[in-house]
Amino acid sequence: MRVLSCLTEDHHFGLVALAALICLLGSWITTGLLRRVREERGVAQASWMFLGALAGGATIWCTHFVAMIAYRPGVGVAYEPLLTGVSLAIAILGVGLALGGATTRGRVAPAAGGALFGLAVAAMHFVGLAAMAVEGVVHWSNGYVAASMIGSVAFGAIAFQMAADVQDRFARLKGAAAMVLGIVCLHFTAMAAMTIIPFAAADGVLTGQDAQNVLALGVAGVGLLVLGAGAASHVLDRQSHALHSERQQYLIESGVDGMAIERDGVVIAANEVLAALLGVSREALIGASLEQWVEDAHRLGDGSVAQTVLRSGGEEIPVELSARRDQTTGSRTMIYAVRDLRARMAQERRIAHLARNDSLTGLPNRASFLERLTRQKQTAAEGEALALFALDLDRFKEVNDLYGHAVGDQLLCIIAERMKGVLREGEFIARQGGDEFLALASVSTRDEARAVAERLRQAVIQTITIEHADLSCGASIGVSLWPQDAQDVSTLINNADLAMYRAKASLTQDVCFYEADMDQAVRARRRVTQALREALEREQFELHYQVQASVETGKATGYEVLLRWKNDEGRYISPADFIPVAEETGLILPIGEWVLRQACRQAAAWAEPHRIAVNLSPVQLSHVDLPRLVHQILMETGLAPSRLELEITETAMITDMERTTHVLRQLKALGVTIAMDDFGTGYSSLSTLRAFPFDKIKLDRSFMSELDGGPQSAAIIRAVLALGESLHIPVLAEGVETLEQLSFLRDQGCDEVQGYLLGRPQELPALDIDEVLPSAEAQQNGLNEETGDLSALLVCQPAMSAERPVAEMLEAFRLQASLNSIAVLDTDERPVGIVHRNLISGALLKPFATELLARKPISRLMSSDFLAVELGQSLQQVSRLLTSRARQRIEEDFVITLAGRYHGLGRVIDVLRLITEMKIQQARHANPLTLLPGNVPIQQCLTRLLQQKREALICYVDIDNFKPFNDLYGYAKGDEVLLCLAHCLNESVDPSCDFVGHIGGDDFLLVLTSTDWERRIEQLLQEFHRRCRLFYRSEHLAAGCFIASSREGHEQRYPLLALSIGAVRLRAQNIEQLDAGGLAALASDAKRQAKQESGSSLYLIDSADLPAAGHKPSLTARAL
Repeated sequence: MRVLSCLTEDHHFGLVALAALICLLGSWITTGLLRRVREERGVAQASWMFLGALAGGATIWCTHFVAMIAYRPGVGVAYEPLLTGVSLAIAILGVGLALGGATTRGRVAPAAGGALFGLAVAAMHFVGLAAMAVEGVVHWSNGYVAASMIGSVAFGAIAFQMAADVQDRFARLKGAAAMVLGIVCLHFTAMAAMTIIPFAAADGVLTGQDAQNVLALGVAGVGLLVLGAGAASHVLDRQSHALHSERQQYLIESGVDGMAIERDGVVIAANEVLAALLGVSREALIGASLEQWVEDAHRLGDGSVAQTVLRSGGEEIPVELSARRDQTTGSRTMIYAVRDLRARMAQERRIAHLARNDSLTGLPNRASFLERLTRQKQTAAEGEALALFALDLDRFKEVNDLYGHAVGDQLLCIIAERMKGVLREGEFIARQGGDEFLALASVSTRDEARAVAERLRQAVIQTITIEHADLSCGASIGVSLWPQDAQDVSTLINNADLAMYRAKASLTQDVCFYEADMDQAVRARRRVTQALREALEREQFELHYQVQASVETGKATGYEVLLRWKNDEGRYISPADFIPVAEETGLILPIGEWVLRQACRQAAAWAEPHRIAVNLSPVQLSHVDLPRLVHQILMETGLAPSRLELEITETAMITDMERTTHVLRQLKALGVTIAMDDFGTGYSSLSTLRAFPFDKIKLDRSFMSELDGGPQSAAIIRAVLALGESLHIPVLAEGVETLEQLSFLRDQGCDEVQGYLLGRPQELPALDIDEVLPSAEAQQNGLNEETGDLSALLVCQPAMSAERPVAEMLEAFRLQASLNSIAVLDTDERPVGIVHRNLISGALLKPFATELLARKPISRLMSSDFLAVELGQSLQQVSRLLTSRARQRIEEDFVITLAGRYHGLGRVIDVLRLITEMKIQQARHANPLTLLPGNVPIQQCLTRLLQQKREALICYVDIDNFKPFNDLYGYAKGDEVLLCLAHCLNESVDPSCDFVGHIGGDDFLLVLTSTDWERRIEQLLQEFHRRCRLFYRSEHLAAGCFIASSREGHEQRYPLLALSIGAVRLRAQNIEQLDAGGLAALASDAKRQAKQESGSSLYLIDSADLPAAGHKPSLTARAL
């Protein structure tokens, strides 16, 4: 009753209401900060604890003193400032300690912190009462004091414990209410415990209305500031927390697996995937524990992954559960990912099934069959035999071609079911692939095996109706018996295959048993197939290149890539023997890819950008992935698409014209060119040309070989060339071996040629030889050399046939000690190899080698890598061919042919001797300083140029300021400058088609037939200027000039050395107007005009602009 009377009689109701409002707001904020402090760790927790101490302490203090101001004891009241401040410090410190205690581990930690909070409130209150000075004596009631403290501690513990319960939606509201009750209980009970007996006021304290006004203002200000700061922080934190929760939810919703986030064992966030997997709403998950649905969820540590079971609606779902701990929340938050394993486990079961069964028919596959066969062999009883059946469907390809692959697949499935249905207990059937099947049965006799085969055949040959079409297939069955025919599994299957091929080839038998003397051709084909696989793995293949040349210019235009296979004995196997096998077995695909990749890689490394022509097999062309493969290889090797030419035959086109044309258009879109190979040998050449715009036609070599046999071949060649011209498609003739053939083709306007006349296929092509046609015109095209045929080199030495025994060859070497080599010929007297004395000596030194090899054909010892040249080729061309061959030795000979047939031998040493004599003759007319050709060779060069009617650029090169430089620096330094310019000129030209001569002094002549002459002149000037810097003194180089005496003897300033170039561009249309002297005079006039410009300059006269008589050298001048 005393408490009630104290509230109603001794307090001002307005101020009490204000104190209650402050208490409510402060308690709400303090409980919110309490929850935030418990969520954080480390520095963030300390920050929130500090803020909570300020807000909570201010709440208590403000509530207390506003209520104290509302107290009306009936006497004057004053407050001591020091103790008033101490009470505030006690409130803040006590609340901070209480918050810290509430964050410790333990279930009753919040209650302990709340009890400390209650003690802090009581301590603050009674210290504040001690600061109150009244005009009287204060009497305390111990019972009320004890009751107030107990109530404060109890309500404080209750308030903290309630507020800390995160699972209760109203926990914060309950905690705030309990805190308000505790503060109110403490204040009014404690005030009721105090009785004041009035007397006079003491000195030195604030009294009356002044003290109340000061305290009211102070308390209100502190309370508003602290509560405002706390409220603002709380609002900002809630907003940040809401944004974080929104981002967190977005992240987990974007995952494909079910995800949940737990804090303190309670789900605080989950995505829809997990909710759908559990069969509950996402709201039902929030606040629950994941372990209600997923076993062992809380047993997983950080980073752990485990397979477990998820319970959903009475169903157990296999899942993969992974857990990660969120370290930013003090290890109280766990992130779980739940992956449904049902689809993966079903896929694994399907993969396991496919690993042992055929995906189309459902029958066991080859792997299962091999396991079954091996197991039955191991468990077979004594005397028991196993029959293995290799079955291939007849006419199945026709069904595929006529009705499509979908119908073919249905037919395979139905036949597989029928064969499976006729099997008896213990019998087994599997699909090997395509339309081939393997069956296994335990038999006692051949008749039992034949009966099984007949059952299988009957199941196959029955008519089947699919999509209103009556379809039927035959069956070819090969049978091999274990252990009679083979002991091991592989041989048993191979023998069954051999028997099946015999049945397939037979017109009367559908079932054949293996016999030991079966077709050797099949066995040989299998050996070739196996050898091809090994050759591909061991890289026994080689690429040889045969040159292609332009008939008009005589220059190499490209090289055809030819595949060669050298077996373990070192002999080359003819492509006609292994290419058909590779195409039948499908090995042509990896072999063709190897050829294409190697050819592109090697060609990309060539110094000259020659084109390469690669043959495509019909099997390759039918492969849909060919355009992608070609593009990939071009990208990998870096070869320009324009340098790759793909050759196809008519046969490849007519197999599937529409499909092939589509593939070819894709290839052409890559930038490669397409050539029709072996034109004229197929059945639809003209229709093929109409179907696709080929870039080149290759005339088959058979027309060349028959050119001399009658007018028909010549007429066909003329017709093909006319066809190519009318369609604007260039024509290349293959098999050109004689000068007569070349002359005929030139007269008929053929574009390109290829054949032995130009050169045999070589592993290392002679890339530095541009002019490869051995004609009189081609021999006259050189600007630097005199030419002639090889008559002076010819050694008339008999040759031998490739089939003659080695003994005859050895006898020939024995009788002629000076004989170095013997040419080996075919039946047409064309060279196919050569035998060198020095090479066979090593082979015959082995024990019994002579006896073993004496009766063998010469082809066993001959070398297929030899040089064969036509008699009409020039000495210089042969010299280049010899030096380009990496394997040519000086003691070895080369073959000389006439019209492609053997004519004699030539010696390398004789070539070197004649070349040396020619060089000596050239040296007589060379400049003694630079060793460049002098005036006589220059005159001869210009004469040949005009005779050949070749377009070119004739440059007269002169050094500006050379005489004063010579006078100043001396003749030795001047000679160095001349040598420097000579080197620069030589480096700037193409020696195969350009010419450099030294007129005398500082004058030089340059003849450029290269199309990139502007780049070469720029290179010449830059290199000359760079090298000349080494000849100057440093002061002259820095000044950019030098001082020397002029012709009159006066000191004069001269610029540094430069080049003046007078150039005449010789055009074909007016060559008849000029001679060598006039051409040189034009160049000299142009040089004089160029010297009018300061620094390096070029003055150009174009002969096309010259009048019929005389000239005006004023066309083009420019400084460089």
